[in-house]
This record gives sequence, C-alpha cells and structure tokens, in this order.
Amino acid sequence: MTLLVNNVGIATGANLSTDDLDDVRRELETHLFGTHRVIRAFAPVLATHGGGAT
Repeated sequence: MTLLVNNVGIATGANLSTDDLDDVRRELETHLFGTHRVIRAFAPVLATHGGGAT
C-alpha cells in the first residue's frame, strides 16, 4: 500500500461557540477523531511498506 485516501466528512454547519454540542461533537468525531483513528490504523502499514509514517 502506498496511498491512503480518507474521503469521509459531514457538514452540520455547527458553530463551535454557540450551537448545539451534539452537532459540534458529530463534527469533531468525524473530522478530528475519525481521521486520527485512520492515521493510527494505517501508519504502521505504510511504514512497513517504506512510506508514510514511522
């Protein structure tokens, strides 16, 4: 494996300062923590094949 594409996202339009915390949480779970989980899962695979992260 030499390339990983993460094509996941949502757009609640939530304002971090004023909107419903459930919408803000959904945004963070998808865009921040979801991406973080993908990185943690695939970094060792990419490193094993000579690319990505170590």
